[in-house]
Amino acid sequence: MHRHMRGAALAHADLEGKDLSGADLTDADLSHARLCRVCLRGANLRWANLRHADLTDTDLSYATLHGTDLCDANLTGADLTGTVTEVARWNRRTRFPAGFLSESGFPDYERGMVEAV
Repeated sequence: MHRHMRGAALAHADLEGKDLSGADLTDADLSHARLCRVCLRGANLRWANLRHADLTDTDLSYATLHGTDLCDANLTGADLTGTVTEVARWNRRTRFPAGFLSESGFPDYERGMVEAV
């Protein structure tokens, strides 16, 4: 699959099991997309729209989610090790992997990244 997908219109796409490691998905619309078990290791998802996306068991390790919209997304079982989440947006309906959330209910913004999941 093509690695340079800036601004791609992939709303409602079924990309289950695809290897998108290192892909540039800056400003991509992946809302409502099925991204289960996708390898997005090291991918650039800056300002991407992942609202209502299913990212179950997805490898997002070392990905950049700066400004990414994760509202209502399902990240159950996702690997978020080393993922930069500064300025990312989510809401109470966003489902994160076990152990991701701090006591306050949101990741630690001061560190700016997930150190362990």
